[in-house]
Amino acid sequence: MNKLHYDYQAALSEAIGPTSGITPDELQASLPLLMAAQEQMKTRYEKGDLRFLHLPDEREILPQIKEFREKNRWVKNFVVLGIGGSALGAIALHHTFGLLNQSTEQINFYCFDNVDPEELADFFENIDLATTLFNVVSKSGETLETAAGFLLARQILRQRLGDAYKQHLVFTTSETSGFLRQVAQAEQITMFAHPDDVGGRFTVLSIVGLLPA
Repeated sequence: MNKLHYDYQAALSEAIGPTSGITPDELQASLPLLMAAQEQMKTRYEKGDLRFLHLPDEREILPQIKEFREKNRWVKNFVVLGIGGSALGAIALHHTFGLLNQSTEQINFYCFDNVDPEELADFFENIDLATTLFNVVSKSGETLETAAGFLLARQILRQRLGDAYKQHLVFTTSETSGFLRQVAQAEQITMFAHPDDVGGRFTVLSIVGLLPA
């Protein structure tokens, strides 16, 4: 946390004028509120609340991810089916580190956060499904857009690959409830547990972001 610094100079009245900018007096008057808020955050963090702040120190999931990768060396195309926070983290990591990846095992990354028929039709027409893995991500396991994308992908996988379709699906969802959990159990599809106490937009350093990474 001490490595993060916020430069607010461009928000001050000296930079943009008193109409829109914060004046020195206003800034000074807000300091007690800011200090109190900081203490509240510190207390909650030390109690174990705000789990997303603890994610950088939670390494237990990493061996599971590495093992999953070792078992699926055939994957050349990795597709995230998710919306909002279930997709944004993976997209951010791909944009940040994708071009820096010098590995000889480069994997193509795709993400669909809607069910646009033309986009999906074009994708399924041109992709090699035999080397494609779909990561279906939903914290609740009930997200309609994600469920629709999954149902379409499963239908096409079944048509082209038969019973092997299960190997081309992996779920990241609640381990206690939801449609996706029920499907995973019924069809023996690999599933990783989405942390229930971390909101979608804060999950980039959980299994949600790390598995695609």
